[in-house]
Amino acid sequence: MMEISGYGDEDYSRFLELAGEFTDFGSASLITSPGPMVDALFNQLPNGWPNWASPKGVAGERLVAIAENLTGGKRPIFNIGYATPLQDIVLGTGGSDGRINGILLKSMYGNEDVVYRWTTGPTPTAEEIEFNESLDRVSADPDANPLRDDGVRWIPLVNGDFDVPVLTMHTLGTSTYPSVISSCTVSAQRLMAMKTCWYSGLFERRATATSRTVSTPPRSTTG
Repeated sequence: MMEISGYGDEDYSRFLELAGEFTDFGSASLITSPGPMVDALFNQLPNGWPNWASPKGVAGERLVAIAENLTGGKRPIFNIGYATPLQDIVLGTGGSDGRINGILLKSMYGNEDVVYRWTTGPTPTAEEIEFNESLDRVSADPDANPLRDDGVRWIPLVNGDFDVPVLTMHTLGTSTYPSVISSCTVSAQRLMAMKTCWYSGLFERRATATSRTVSTPPRSTTG
């Protein structure tokens, strides 16, 4: 986002400052005064807040397309989901050091293998290749989440070792977490590659909804 908005030379620690002024509304902090980075990419609502449904110019449109590709690719209602306040929540995590709010002592974030694309053809365009070559690349520390003396890790490893049927569900519209939808597919592929019998008990479903978590009216009222 910093690179495509023209702020790629700035230190990543300035991300929140460049994003804008956040106001805490209790359940979430939203951008109420867009900073220069957000202002370069999105138009504003009448109240001055960013209008996530209205990307500004080629750069804004490309950013939205990159987000769609990173979170599972073309799918129904993505644009509706992108326009929700969840976008503010995503940006509110910017500038972090990869230690998951201090759970880890070292960074577990890396983007060295990520290809950022706004097109969907079989190969990146010349512009996309040039854009990716301009980006800073960082690698996750291999010892960020080591096995502790007590035999567990700060963040548990999920190896796919299950012997009961497992159902995974996620909404199609959300852009809250990068690759959250495609990661479900990757998990299934890895289980199949393990050649265990358990992957046959994995069932994956997608829900046509814009938020990250939704409940039907009966579920909402009855708990």
